Amino acid sequence: MESRVNYTAIGIFVILFTVAVVAFGFWLGKYSQDERLYRRYKVYMTESVSGLSPEAAVKFQGVDVGKVESIQINPHNSEEVELTLKIKKETPIKTDSNAMLKFYGITGLAFIEIAGGSRHAPLLSDGKDTVLIIPSSPSLITRLDESLSNVAAKLSLTLDRANKLF
Repeated sequence: MESRVNYTAIGIFVILFTVAVVAFGFWLGKYSQDERLYRRYKVYMTESVSGLSPEAAVKFQGVDVGKVESIQINPHNSEEVELTLKIKKETPIKTDSNAMLKFYGITGLAFIEIAGGSRHAPLLSDGKDTVLIIPSSPSLITRLDESLSNVAAKLSLTLDRANKLF
């Protein structure tokens, strides 16, 4: 009779330990995080998103407001990259807000910066639980690349004209 009590106690201990390990796993994985506090948005970018990874930060005016949930090629347009962003619901994303790829210093790690949004613009919302689209704007690197290409083309033209003149 005494050995039955020991096996029962050991069985109860193993079951409780297993439940505790599973609960710890859910806590560690943050599965208990309340998804109702976040809203999903899509951003379509035509530039390279190298350096950006899932779980990268999403900032609104420099404040962390969410994370990049997924990165994939747009299934409807292979020239675009589709980003799914998970952003806190209380973030005031306006209809004139833009998402832009930015980089942390010289490390090459990228994040998404949401900027713009005048005070009088309406919030980007349709009242439903659909995924809304935030328009994107080119990053600083892309704008510099385009500007330098234009400057180089104009300089080449100027040098050709100066060569003909002399």
